[in-house]
Amino acid sequence: MKKHLSTYLIFYILWLGVSAKGRAQELFADRYNVTYVTMNEGLPHNFIDDLYKDSRGFLWISTAGGGLSRYDGYEFVNYNPNTPHCKLKSNFIRNVCEDNFERLWMVSEGGTDILDLKTLKPVAPADLGDVLPKLTDQPATHVMKDSQGCIWLHCNNALYRIAFNAKGEIDNLST
Repeated sequence: MKKHLSTYLIFYILWLGVSAKGRAQELFADRYNVTYVTMNEGLPHNFIDDLYKDSRGFLWISTAGGGLSRYDGYEFVNYNPNTPHCKLKSNFIRNVCEDNFERLWMVSEGGTDILDLKTLKPVAPADLGDVLPKLTDQPATHVMKDSQGCIWLHCNNALYRIAFNAKGEIDNLST
């Protein structure tokens, strides 16, 4: 008798768990507008390394093998080493971040690329300072902006802090 009672109790608990999970999924779907985007909608690769929302509201998707994609909620604009107007150094973008001057910094094993978000054209590292061209050709793993607007770049087994002047040129580069 005890064996039958414990078997029924186990089945009842399992049924409650499955039932609750189904209801939780329904509630989540009812509360949020969920859209799936895949390679069928224009995403260049299905392995995503990073997501970043810029100051203009665009979603930047870093992929491992497809370069970088800008998504406006309707369509993708893809950037890679073969893009005529903006050739990236690699198809394997690790992550991105925006500086205070509306430039998107992208890092990969090929180095660091910088994109002007106003024109969607690449920024030549030499335009920002003399030291940057050597640094941007080194493999990089991470980039981020701190609360003072400085860019932190991890590359070449070192961490670099890039500070800017009021014009957006490099004021100080330190390790």
